[in-house]
Amino acid sequence: MKLALRAIGLMGALAFGALFLFVSSDPKAFEDSARAFAQYRVEKEILASEYYPDFIDEYLLRDVPNSEKEETRRLLLTHAVDLMRAALTSACAHECKPGLMVTALTVLAQINRDVRIVHAKEKLFEIVNGKYTEIVEGLRADLKIFSGTNSIMFLSLLAISFLTPGAVRALFLPGMLLLGATILSTLMFVFGKDWFYAVIYNDFVGYGYLTYIGVTFGFLVDIVFAKAIVTSFILAVIGGAIASIC
Repeated sequence: MKLALRAIGLMGALAFGALFLFVSSDPKAFEDSARAFAQYRVEKEILASEYYPDFIDEYLLRDVPNSEKEETRRLLLTHAVDLMRAALTSACAHECKPGLMVTALTVLAQINRDVRIVHAKEKLFEIVNGKYTEIVEGLRADLKIFSGTNSIMFLSLLAISFLTPGAVRALFLPGMLLLGATILSTLMFVFGKDWFYAVIYNDFVGYGYLTYIGVTFGFLVDIVFAKAIVTSFILAVIGGAIASIC
């Protein structure tokens, strides 16, 4: 069990440490990885929102003459999907898929013929670019916290297994909690990278995971400073429940 716990601690620290270095040292590669998710979030927060008509009135029609506002508003609603597609292509610095790029250029050629929509289009592009950058940077910061915290937790598990070798049995519980979180996040990243980013980006889930890590850290503190009184009790309860079932 001792070797297994130390292996878990070492591999977890290396894996999350590598993820932290990747996110911190190569912003462009990270953006490439997160582009599809960021584009989806921008579209959801602006275009797919029930407040899109209000968004048009508040941000895109502000400088449009009153006599042209109604017609411009109609055009913006009619071309909403095409405009968003073109704006997202602009936001990702022309590194989108070739098919999307061709479609966006065609859309822009059509829209630019109508002078009433050109100014509003420029405003939309500016807002979408800002939102896209905000989401990518926010996700990057969240992922750095996620990977850094996990790396520290696994390093703590590894260090405690050497500093308090007599508490190996008690370390089994926080070790399994950390391993479970790692397996789950790995499966999500491998089989659905956008799901993984969605979980990291979601504030509610983030607070839940922070609580999960806090509980795990509490077990480590109990093992080091309270001689595993709480952890041993919980393990005894779990062991008794398993024994009664079997």
